[in-house]
Amino acid sequence: MPDQASWVQVSLGSQYGRIGLGRGKNREGEGTPLFYDRDRIEVEDWEQVMLSDTPDVPGSTGWGNTIPRVAVVARLRDRATDARFTFVNTHFDAFSRRARRRSATWLHDLVARRELPLVFTADVNAHIRSAELAGMFADGLLVDTWSYAPARRTAEWGTFNNYAAPRVGARRIDALLVTPDVGVRAVGIDPRPTGTQWPSDHLPVEAVLRIHPSGGPR
Repeated sequence: MPDQASWVQVSLGSQYGRIGLGRGKNREGEGTPLFYDRDRIEVEDWEQVMLSDTPDVPGSTGWGNTIPRVAVVARLRDRATDARFTFVNTHFDAFSRRARRRSATWLHDLVARRELPLVFTADVNAHIRSAELAGMFADGLLVDTWSYAPARRTAEWGTFNNYAAPRVGARRIDALLVTPDVGVRAVGIDPRPTGTQWPSDHLPVEAVLRIHPSGGPR
């Protein structure tokens, strides 16, 4: 939500930039913004699209979802290494399996059109390896960093804890996926509260990645 995004921005400080607007008709309301370190990352281009048959129409719905769902798609450059990559951040529908299936296919098709390495983050609202999300992994274009990483720094916590004590083995519904040309060093799911409570109803999913400057077509 805008007030939460503002809080994150203030907490990170002016060194961090933000791209992404709300999902509503006037670009208001909940969004899926991307925060980035200005000193390290250059935004070369970005767009915001709706997960619907009319992606360029703000606030549009479809695919079985009654709530607008939005994605931020950015082309970024790592100033330290000159590596270029695409970053996608979104939020799949919570209520419609059909909408999630269509969103998974949308992601697959987007990756297929891209020439750069790609990183994808999202609350996908279903277990990452569920049948309804299988389209994300079709043709081997994306891999799940949790399965792909040589080192796991934590247990496999369920990522939706709903402000309660996390549970090992519960559904992992927050995705951090990459194309196979992205090196995955380590992954983790942070189950720790901040003070006396959790700052979100989901747990943070983290990965140490390496994107080679040679990038380019896979």
